[in-house]
Amino acid sequence: MPHPVIADNLFYKTTIIIYHNDSLQVLGILRVILPGDDGMKTGFGWVEIGGIHYDHDIVVHVGGAVTKRHKKLSKIQKKQYGHTPLSGAELVFLQDEHPEVVYVGTGQYGDLPLTPDALILLEQFSSYVKPTPDILGLVQKEKRRFTAVIHVTC
Repeated sequence: MPHPVIADNLFYKTTIIIYHNDSLQVLGILRVILPGDDGMKTGFGWVEIGGIHYDHDIVVHVGGAVTKRHKKLSKIQKKQYGHTPLSGAELVFLQDEHPEVVYVGTGQYGDLPLTPDALILLEQFSSYVKPTPDILGLVQKEKRRFTAVIHVTC
């Protein structure tokens, strides 16, 4: 049976498939990229990182794992903001991940709203909040341990 792949020092991009202990049932898939990978591109509704195309919001975690953004945690506030905002509920994982820097790509035109609790949480870190195309440029040059939340539309 395949064993989970644990990536500590990443020298390449790969896919990690997490299997159930006793079966070949796939429990999850993580995409892993190199921080500083120069293959970052974006347009309205998509982002490409390390040659992998995503048509949804993503989170690039410390170590390079890429997961889908959990917008459902903020959906309750959509009516108040006119758009699903980025809330503190979505960013709680940062306290366990301990990045040196946090990047928030607020979309192609910078329209992703951030809730007050998200801003308070981000103050605990060296944080950059800018439109997604600008954030990708910064992430490509980053050498520190980082986390990036990337919004792909507005």
